[in-house]
Amino acid sequence: MEKEALQILPLFKGKKIAVIGDVILDKYVWGKVDRISPEAPVPVIDVSKDDYKIGAAGNVALNILDLGGKPYLFSVIGNDGYGRMLKDLFKKKKIGADGVIVDSSRKTTLKMRIIAHSQQVVRIDYEDRHPISQEVKNKIINKLRKIKPDVIIVEDYNKGLLTKDLIRDVCRFAKRRKILTVADPHPTRDLSFYAGVDSMTPNRSEAYKLLNAKPEMPVKEIGKKILSELKMNFTLITLGEDGIMVFNKNSIKLIPTRAREVYDVTGAGDTVISIYALALACGAKPETAAALANVGAGIVVSEIGAATVSLKQLKDEIITYEKTVQPK
Repeated sequence: MEKEALQILPLFKGKKIAVIGDVILDKYVWGKVDRISPEAPVPVIDVSKDDYKIGAAGNVALNILDLGGKPYLFSVIGNDGYGRMLKDLFKKKKIGADGVIVDSSRKTTLKMRIIAHSQQVVRIDYEDRHPISQEVKNKIINKLRKIKPDVIIVEDYNKGLLTKDLIRDVCRFAKRRKILTVADPHPTRDLSFYAGVDSMTPNRSEAYKLLNAKPEMPVKEIGKKILSELKMNFTLITLGEDGIMVFNKNSIKLIPTRAREVYDVTGAGDTVISIYALALACGAKPETAAALANVGAGIVVSEIGAATVSLKQLKDEIITYEKTVQPK
């Protein structure tokens, strides 16, 4: 894989990727515990610092940016302080966010994680999950028409942005322009919700839930069924420590995982779809795109929080791994 992968990586630069999905403001509160509250039998966190990051579909955009691509983010936020913080972060990170619509009828999604001694103690969510209006949907489609991305990512966190109508209109636009669409699905949906997309990147659990399949059904059959029902030419299922399985119409290939200590799987799916989409935009075969995504996921799970991976990290990891598996 090394030769082909290393030829693909330089082509990431400047590739235009539209990311359509729920965006979240992630707040991390760091501290330590050395006493129990006298008010209730709960730990007291002495806070040392807190910071804010762009999460969910925004983290996909950050991954694409760090890999040399040019992300265009399409989402919805509230007309509130958290929404303004996100807009400031988009500007600071140089993410194209003209497609992020402000909707006064909803609040911006915030996920606050309390972390003590490198362990997450609790997560607190602030969110509205009602579906977007027809007006917001039309604004997103109209803004999408103003650019011609190389690939469109549909990133579903089930926070209200993605509706069947929006996905249908996005896929129609993409097919007219011959643009590839890749979806990261949410397990609460029915598989038909994503009708029209060209490929998907579910994890094992999501894939089974999308089909409402029994646990004893082999994962190979799950992938083939997804491929068949959505009439796709290729797709993948991530299998955690077992790697990634790639499905084509006439073949199935398992890409083994990279041995690495796992600290936090947060954001691993974001990294997978980012690298997968960029590689496909560069003309990579699905198997090569999935193999590159597998390398990137192995890097980010070794860090706490929703991390991103740089092009240099990806390149260095490929070269290092290939050296370790060469026969002596």
